[in-house]
Order: sequence, then C-alpha cells, then structure tokens
Amino acid sequence: MIWTTPPRGTTQIAQPHRAAHIVSCEQADDGSTKAAKLFFLIGVTSLAGAGAAATVSNLSLAMALTSSAIGYLLYTPALVTQTRLRRRAARYWRHERESTVTSASWIRLLYSCFVITATSTGLVYSVWLAWSQPTNGFITGISTTGFVTLIFTSAGSSLGTSQIALPSSSAIKLTPEGILFWPEQKHETSIPWHEVPAINGTHNGALHIVTRQNKSFIVPVSHLQPGFVQLCRTIEFYAQHPELCHELGTSEGLPRVQLLMNNTVEQVEQTLLPRKRDRDNDDGDFR
Repeated sequence: MIWTTPPRGTTQIAQPHRAAHIVSCEQADDGSTKAAKLFFLIGVTSLAGAGAAATVSNLSLAMALTSSAIGYLLYTPALVTQTRLRRRAARYWRHERESTVTSASWIRLLYSCFVITATSTGLVYSVWLAWSQPTNGFITGISTTGFVTLIFTSAGSSLGTSQIALPSSSAIKLTPEGILFWPEQKHETSIPWHEVPAINGTHNGALHIVTRQNKSFIVPVSHLQPGFVQLCRTIEFYAQHPELCHELGTSEGLPRVQLLMNNTVEQVEQTLLPRKRDRDNDDGDFR
C-alpha cells in the first residue's frame, strides 16, 4: 500500500483559531443522546403549535409546523439507534485482505435522506398553500414563509458545515502500515502509524486528527457504527504500540480491535502484561 502526504481529499487545518471549534470525543458521543431528547421536545412543541395555528384557521402554518414536527420526531429514533449501535460496535469490524475493516451504513444514510425529503416536501407545500389560496391573508403568507425560511436556513447551515462521505464497504481500514479512511473516495485519507496519529476531538461531526509531525486532518466519519470515543481508543492504542501493528494484517488483530470497542486503552493494555511477564521470565531463564 502506498501512503501519500498530505492524504488526498483531506483538509489540513493551518489556522490556530479553528481549534476553538474542536469538541472532545466524549462530548460528541454524548451529544447524540442529548440531541435525541432535544429533537423530541422540539417535535412535540411544534405539534402543539400546529394545533394552535389550526384553531385560528392558519392551515398553511399548521402544515409547516406539522412537517417540522414530523422531521424532528422521525430523526429522534435515528439518534437513539446511533447510541445503541455504539454498544454493538465490535460486531461491525471484520478481517479483510490483510487489514481490519469497518463499514458505513447505507440504511442510516437513506433514512436520513427520507426524513429530509419528507420534511422538505411538507414545508414547500405549506408555502404553496399559504399563497395559492385566495382566502389566506398577507399575514398568513408571511408567517408561513418566514417560518419555513427559518427552518431551511438552520438546516442548511448545519449541513453546509458538516463533513459527509458516502457509505462504502471499507470506510476505515486498519493495516500494519497505518490507517486508511474512505478508500477511493473524495475524502480518502491515509496516515502512517509512524507519524503517531491521535484524535484531538471532533470538528463539525468529523474527526480532528493530529500527528507528531504537527499535521492536522479533518476526516468525516458519517454513518459509521463505532463512536468517536471507540475510534479514538483504537487509534491511540496502535499508535502507542507499534510493535502490535503487524497483527492488523492478520486475524489476530480483529479480537483486539473488538476489545477496544468496550474497554479503555488501559484495560486492553492489561491483557498484554502476561505476555510481557512470560518474555521476561524466558529472558531470565536464558541468563
């Protein structure tokens, strides 16, 4: 495998002020649970607002609020599922062609697209309804259009700053040489282990990786099953134990990576101690 520097499709961060936007992996993982609660609350509130708008015969605004509520309520299970998938992340790793690999989910991407399409269709229809009916007044048209514009602006701002990659059968490859993200895609990124990569946190839902050579990369991890903390543990472990990187190219590496999904680096390192003691004893016997 050929490693390139800088990796193709990777954004290197040179501006120091961007570090202010870095969020820790723990906060990013916890954010999905908090977002699920917030989305559910906004969805219920929007439904209540839709009922209030319907009582004053503002059907277009009621339609817009209902569409918004449906979008928030439909996306809430996806955020809850994301938390559950992290608990089962170990099963989504496999050994393949001299590497340890995990994939991204097309189902999660298609579900997100469905929610966005359904919500957008309802919002656009509500604006058409507000201006097409002769019985609707100017205030009805303005209030509906203003609300829909606010929703689209907020969603567009969030999506515009997100790093998104299409799912593939090999989203992340861990090899004896290094890490390969999104092979043969726009965001393809390769980082050798000898550069000692470390995850500094997340940036707009993407990994912020730094190396000992002060290189800095933004790598999208959209629609992956492992969480940010789990990926951080895996990279940290093999960056700190280069003598074990060779196992990533064999079936021996898979159990260790799976172990890192539900255990800290320190806990996994404890499993290495018996081997180290055995080597020390062998050396002592030899002497």
